Amino acid sequence: MFKGIQPSLFDDPEFKEASVRELVVAPIISRLGYLPTGTQRVIRSKTVKHQFIRVGTRNHPVTLIPDYTFLYEEKPIFVLDAKGPNESVLDENHVRQVYSYAIHPEIKSKEFGLCNGRQFALFHVDKNEPLLLLDFKEFDSRWVDIEKHLL
Repeated sequence: MFKGIQPSLFDDPEFKEASVRELVVAPIISRLGYLPTGTQRVIRSKTVKHQFIRVGTRNHPVTLIPDYTFLYEEKPIFVLDAKGPNESVLDENHVRQVYSYAIHPEIKSKEFGLCNGRQFALFHVDKNEPLLLLDFKEFDSRWVDIEKHLL
């Protein structure tokens, strides 16, 4: 699935979030069978809006843009955010960010995840600890675990 990608590539300072999206996340999406249209589809960079966040007496509009929103029969089932290889998939701020996408009224998915190339972490909105945490070397050998949550 990841031809020519060695884990040492994640140490290259030129390998950033865009590379994770293209060379790691895109093959995962493809292997799962998600397409831009159809019963099982993925929306890239879906814009969802909060009406506003109120600070004092002022309203401030907020726009959220999850990297990937997975849908089955038009119902969101999973939100995934890509990060650069030097950003932890377990960092509280990153987890909260993707959690906020998952619980948004336009999405309401029960599971969400982060992938930085080095690792893939999958969470349930009701749990603090990841349901699944895989290192890059395990993506193929534990593929059935990924499918269990994303299909």
